[in-house]
Amino acid sequence: MTQGRLHPGKNGSLFIVIGIMALIAALGNPSAAMEPGIAALTHKSQWDDEPIEHLEPARRIPRTPKRYSWERQHARTNEKGGLEWTPRPFVFEAGDSVRYIDFENGRDGNDGETKKTAWKHHPWDDKAVGTSALCSGIHTYVFKRGVYYRNPLRAQESGQPGSPIRLTSDPSWGKGEAVMCGSVRIVSGWKRGAEHPDIPDRSNVWYTDLDFAPRSVWTVRGAEVTRIPLARMPNWTVSDPEDVKKEWWFWDNPGHPYFHLTMKREGRGGELAMGRDTKHITGPKDLYMGALIWTEFGWVDGTPYPSYVQGFDASKNALGFEGYLGSPKSRVICRYHRYYLEDKPQYLDDENGEFWFEKKSKGGRLHILLADRQNPNQAVIEVAKEPTLVDLTGTKYITVSGLSFLFTNVAWDLTEIPWQYSKQFRLKKYLYPACIRVWGNGEHITVANCGFRHVNNGVLMKAVHPGDRIDHVVVRDCDFRETDHNGITIEEGLLWGDTLPNRGGHLLDVKILRNHLYRTGLRSPRIGAGDAINVDNAETLEVAGNVVERAWHAGINVRGAKISGNVRDCPLSRILVYQNKVVDSIRTGDDCGNIETWQGGPAYVFNNLSGNPGGYRYSAYMFDQEKKDPGGARFGMAYYLDGGFKNYFFNNIGWGLSKEITDRTGATAMFQEIIGYQNMFFNNTAYRFVKGSRRQAPQAGRDKFLGNIWDGIGDWVCWHTKPARTAADGNERDAGKIDTKYALETNAFTRNVFHDIAGKYA
Repeated sequence: MTQGRLHPGKNGSLFIVIGIMALIAALGNPSAAMEPGIAALTHKSQWDDEPIEHLEPARRIPRTPKRYSWERQHARTNEKGGLEWTPRPFVFEAGDSVRYIDFENGRDGNDGETKKTAWKHHPWDDKAVGTSALCSGIHTYVFKRGVYYRNPLRAQESGQPGSPIRLTSDPSWGKGEAVMCGSVRIVSGWKRGAEHPDIPDRSNVWYTDLDFAPRSVWTVRGAEVTRIPLARMPNWTVSDPEDVKKEWWFWDNPGHPYFHLTMKREGRGGELAMGRDTKHITGPKDLYMGALIWTEFGWVDGTPYPSYVQGFDASKNALGFEGYLGSPKSRVICRYHRYYLEDKPQYLDDENGEFWFEKKSKGGRLHILLADRQNPNQAVIEVAKEPTLVDLTGTKYITVSGLSFLFTNVAWDLTEIPWQYSKQFRLKKYLYPACIRVWGNGEHITVANCGFRHVNNGVLMKAVHPGDRIDHVVVRDCDFRETDHNGITIEEGLLWGDTLPNRGGHLLDVKILRNHLYRTGLRSPRIGAGDAINVDNAETLEVAGNVVERAWHAGINVRGAKISGNVRDCPLSRILVYQNKVVDSIRTGDDCGNIETWQGGPAYVFNNLSGNPGGYRYSAYMFDQEKKDPGGARFGMAYYLDGGFKNYFFNNIGWGLSKEITDRTGATAMFQEIIGYQNMFFNNTAYRFVKGSRRQAPQAGRDKFLGNIWDGIGDWVCWHTKPARTAADGNERDAGKIDTKYALETNAFTRNVFHDIAGKYA
């Protein structure tokens, strides 16, 4: 909102009327109900073209003539009121000196100064020779379109203010995309008839030998890319968009639904977490030992994590594996948690296509079974090799634009804990790959108009070491699709609970603008959940105009400048999250938000749309069925303030699929707060939620709920403490017999509008 335009008695009524009109239309039109009230999100209002001096004198606020970024339209509103991705188009820009790269037909002995005398390798490529290898200085490096560049680059120099080093493409040179690729293409040399004795139907399995170890394989047919799954049991696909793990198996843990079940580790000793499945764990020991297991856990989050099966008990139909953080009791493995197994030759049997890699030293043998038993010599197969494609660590003034990134690898051991066995508690760098990565210093770096598809991580920057700075970073107008880990993650170096001011670098100014992200976090790392956009502890941050769809964890997850226990001073922190759209996210884990803010503010979250937050928990749903005590099958929120302070949420829309507490699609809440205070919620519209606002640990009070629309709330509108079950219980609370104090007198509720609620206000 523009300064001087937010009038509670004027704009507040306007947004309420717009919201109600849109909601009434949605109620009469089921298809429109998918995005109700979004008309209220438009940045264009009846005052947008009105000069400031025409406002009422008493309400006029002096301001400079400058128009700020948050006053611009970063996402278009369509005729139905929905937000649409509106990237700025790519424009080729070149500096004073240009060098051309053609990986297919270039020669490093050329001068690289014209399209006809292009180099094969970029000077930052270890394989560059001749003139290319000798090149240094500030240049615009133009990669030919329609060509796949298949080697990683490590930056060796920086640009200067007003004169960045550019990695880019020119639409007039070549057709298609200029691709930075992390895979090796295999189109011949496949042999039929696997030799490994444990592979079923060996006669129809093909193999080839490699000198590297891939964790991902794809087939390519024109513009169509199909990922080949790693051999797994059971063979599953996503058959239900609201329950992506529907076809997984689950632990039945007979007699022990909640307890920490453990077993002894074979060989090395020690304890393992144990899961029992009396229906499916019925085969021989060798069918399970050494497999990768992906299992949910509890009590919250539950994002499936990879661990090796290291224990087996036939008498209990049980498998043993490490807990989420290593300890068998670091998380609960309970009844109805789902899981599946992968990476054993016995599992290579899916007629829809699978692969298995038999690792030997640094390479090994790749076995593949294609759909319809296709001959891989008649297919185009991309096999992942390189994990990081462009490393910009230690650089300044670099711009990467107009490039596409495809097919990256990950570290072989998916189960490694990043800091385990490190005396200095240092993170293992190789576990954090990305298409574009900064692991340390990085300033004035821009990534614009790039595409990232079928990759581990799109953009990752982390100020790892003491003294590191990441500052003036911009990621804009990019498209991220099908990522194993995050789409965009930019982080300070400190870890949770770290109070030492000399550990880890600092994250200063970050802008993430007008990006599109689809299906991110598909195979989360051992620790972490693979959020679509994740920013940890920036001092100033702007996240605007982004559209996130079907993220498997949180859509937009940002922390304030200081995490818990951090003692350093951050006097001028400011977070802006606006004009973003996040829908159908939180597909696998729970206890997170489509849009989530953490820690100290001020954070201004406004003009956003958050729809159908997931967080479905099959285990919770099944326990509720057994107890006949409905409690809600989901634990995902439209907007989540996780230990958030001084957050201002206004003009946001949230909607769910169902308000019914017994429904597995019942949307948990519009707002969720954990240990927060001094948060304000005004002019927001919440439609179809089980609860309107949940507040856990609300003792500090000091919240404001002003001028919001609550429409279609199936349970409590404001659930800010556990309600008294009886009148006597309520009287005891009033009489002060319960120690907990809730400071309710410091909260404010006014001008809220209620429609179609269950009658339980607060």
